[in-house]
Amino acid sequence: MRQVIFVAWRKGREPCDKAAGNGTSSPVPGSSGLSNPFGKDVPLQHRHVVISGCSGGGKSTLVAELARRGHPVVEEPGHRIVAEERAGSGAALPWVDPSAFALRAVAMARADLGAVAILPGWVFFDRGLVDAAVALQHIDGVPVERTIGPAPDQ
Repeated sequence: MRQVIFVAWRKGREPCDKAAGNGTSSPVPGSSGLSNPFGKDVPLQHRHVVISGCSGGGKSTLVAELARRGHPVVEEPGHRIVAEERAGSGAALPWVDPSAFALRAVAMARADLGAVAILPGWVFFDRGLVDAAVALQHIDGVPVERTIGPAPDQ
């Protein structure tokens, strides 16, 4: 079963986590103040939080603050790809070849998931595989389900 956590930030306050619909939270051991809205230990492979949203919405700022507080974070694949491409051939820049860019973002996001699989505690992603899969679907029509696979409970 997939679990969804909504994390709301209020200016000048600590984060407020809530599980979809239940409105409860309890401390997660070793979480530096973050809460586990499910009231029990969350398996290691389910401790990944993707922070997604529109450009300029504050995702990277939020991820930088989480990193400053000592949480493991993963920088947005798109930012890393653009930096690499500007230093290289530039062939997979999103405004040059959107399809190549989206494919690289999917591959990078998959590699990121593998790289953080054994980290303890919560890991925060500035965008990730879902964002890359949706971009690929928008650009090339590749269904998201084909890119990321079916939900574990299907």
